[in-house]
Amino acid sequence: MADTNNVEPLFKRIRTHISAKGVPLRDVAVKSGIPVGRFYRVMDGSTALHADEVEMICSVEDLELNPTELLRPAILRN
Repeated sequence: MADTNNVEPLFKRIRTHISAKGVPLRDVAVKSGIPVGRFYRVMDGSTALHADEVEMICSVEDLELNPTELLRPAILRN
């Protein structure tokens, strides 16, 4: 069984990817259809990220995010 103690939270992986792409968080919120205030709370970890929101974020073309890859534990991605 994989060790999940050191798995980076999903919101952090998404935020890191967004930052690497150079896309402003506000743009991602607007393009994904997630209310901006909620999106910021999700990205700072104070609000839980829902599965449908992962799909909405992944639908933002500028990000080129694959939900399957994103949800796969880091231990399996390497």
